Amino acid sequence: MIRKRANNLKGFAFQMPSFHQIAGLAVFSVALCAVALTSVAMADGIGGGGSGGGGGGHQTIYGWGWRLYTIAGSGPNDGFRNGTSWSTVRNACQGSSAQIAVFVINDSNRPATQMGYDYHQWWYEPSPYGTYLGRYSGYKGNSGSPWMNMTAAEKGFNALSPAIRSGYDFGRNVSWYCYGTLPQWTTSGTSSVNASIVSPGTRVTWTHRAKNDGPVKTNKAIRASVIRTGFGPASYAATGSSAGVAVGGTVASASKIYTTTLADGGNTLCENLRWSPNSFSSAAAENSLPKCVKVRYSGNVSQQLLFDPADAVVDDSTQIDMKFDASNTTGDPQAVNFDGYVWYDRNYDGVFNAGETKIFTKGGTGVLPRSPTTTNVTNYTETVDLAKGGRICGFWNVSATSPLVTNLDGPDVRCTYIGFTPKLQAWGSDIRVGSSLLQGNNVASLMKAHASTIKSGASTTYTGTWSEYGLFAPYDPDVSTPASSIIDVASSAWPADGSPSATPNQVNWSNLTFGNKFSITGNPVTASCLYGCFASPDDMGSLPNVEKYLSQHGLAGSPKVTVIAAGAGPYNINSDIASDGSGVPRIIIADNIIIRETVTNIDAWLIARNSINTCSKPAGPIDLKLGECKQTLRVNGPIIAKTFIARRLGDVQADKKSVGEVVNLRGDEYIWAYKTTHNGTAYKTTGVKELPPRY
Repeated sequence: MIRKRANNLKGFAFQMPSFHQIAGLAVFSVALCAVALTSVAMADGIGGGGSGGGGGGHQTIYGWGWRLYTIAGSGPNDGFRNGTSWSTVRNACQGSSAQIAVFVINDSNRPATQMGYDYHQWWYEPSPYGTYLGRYSGYKGNSGSPWMNMTAAEKGFNALSPAIRSGYDFGRNVSWYCYGTLPQWTTSGTSSVNASIVSPGTRVTWTHRAKNDGPVKTNKAIRASVIRTGFGPASYAATGSSAGVAVGGTVASASKIYTTTLADGGNTLCENLRWSPNSFSSAAAENSLPKCVKVRYSGNVSQQLLFDPADAVVDDSTQIDMKFDASNTTGDPQAVNFDGYVWYDRNYDGVFNAGETKIFTKGGTGVLPRSPTTTNVTNYTETVDLAKGGRICGFWNVSATSPLVTNLDGPDVRCTYIGFTPKLQAWGSDIRVGSSLLQGNNVASLMKAHASTIKSGASTTYTGTWSEYGLFAPYDPDVSTPASSIIDVASSAWPADGSPSATPNQVNWSNLTFGNKFSITGNPVTASCLYGCFASPDDMGSLPNVEKYLSQHGLAGSPKVTVIAAGAGPYNINSDIASDGSGVPRIIIADNIIIRETVTNIDAWLIARNSINTCSKPAGPIDLKLGECKQTLRVNGPIIAKTFIARRLGDVQADKKSVGEVVNLRGDEYIWAYKTTHNGTAYKTTGVKELPPRY
């Protein structure tokens, strides 16, 4: 007796036959070789039923042939001759076939009971041994299902791939094989969500679908559920399908709408679809890729840039303390990026440009704590310098690194002009502002104005005028004791009445010219002036009828004066006006007088019914910047207007003591005007008064 090892190949097991003598013939017994078996026992002899094979047991005369068994069934009733279990065979075919073809022989005592054997064609076929051992004795191949004839059995075996059939021949060493193939369908699934980042209170919709990718209909029922993370219940049921879903059809689906809440802020909410089985050959579950939505915090991150002092204009050399703060109201610590700097804004546009220099920077990253909500990130102090630029600016931006955090606003940009007050020098005689046209009852008009000096920083130095004793402004009729609107001028000089301290009351220190309309007590009087009298304010002519006054007094049309009456509209002075040496001055009268930026000298009287503008750029009267209107303008003559716009800045970046305008109204202008209209009049000195020195 010869034993041979089993041959294993992808779920199909076979054994070469052994032989011994039966009734004087060489009779081969067949035994099934199963998966994972290393050896098998020899089969018992098999007789031909009524042909000397002996009685009882499995005999061909009781029926034999290839029979189909479902993989879910129990297989041959008596198993396999070599003891291989049906579960071993079934597991070999699981996932690839729904049926298993087995060569079986019936039991004589139990005709419906079979046992599996190897199939050897030369033993069961007619040739060469004749019909006694031929297949026509008990052959069931033509009996119909679940039996199948030799042709169908061989065809089923040959349908297997060559790799599986390699080393095995049907009719020689095949006992069983996986018959046919399962519907080889697979599935795939997707999930989607209608947003990626949302705010609390937003309706979010998830949609899930798994489909049959074919190539045939499904033959299994599919169950499904939706897995949820980050919010709500862990999962919820989805719609699955029964068997028979066509290619491309939906095997599982779900849709869910959720409205985010404040509590979801900072969270990531995800859903995905899970379904099983996922293919014809597997009972495993498969998952779609999770689709997630992130929920923004209800709070935010912001920045605050603070200047102290916070004035729009500060004096040169002022110290500015700058605070760079950041706020976090999300309720959680937040990683942020910092971007801050300070620069002199020479272009006056609030933007750091090429050619400008940052004098302080603050960059990098940090974490804003949840409490306190406002954090001081850094500070910077700068003593402003007009020579570096006319405006200093700070830029500060704090941005969260998380897309779930809203940056409340854009960068903070704070700018402060480095101030200086453009200076005007009044040389010579009187300065008059406002009007005090007295009516019969000595009530002043309601037009009010004031003249004052500028105090330089924290020092005690004042910038004033050389004509402080000839200043005049109407008193304020709203106070019980009328007082001049002259403020601070000559405050360093001894008052005329001998008081031991300075006083803002003009009548206490000025009894000259316009000031003589007030008595020493401050009450308006009509008495004659005490010193150096010229025309009183109400005799100086009223705007806009100066031309009438000039005509009535013989100035207009006089060969000794050139009167330029521009009529309606502006009069532009585009170049210097210089005296020609003849002593004939010019008088320019217009609605508005506009002086070009390049003009530096005007020898003329300027009389405007409305305004006089000392500097108009070609683009028109717009806001000025350092470096513009920086040439000093000198006007030799009186200036009379409703509004005097002194726009010259002087070149203060080169010399901080530079002045914008110099108005030189000499006393001889009055003498000339009077003499021109009063031929033959002689002038005499009537009095001399010593005044305190100018400061």
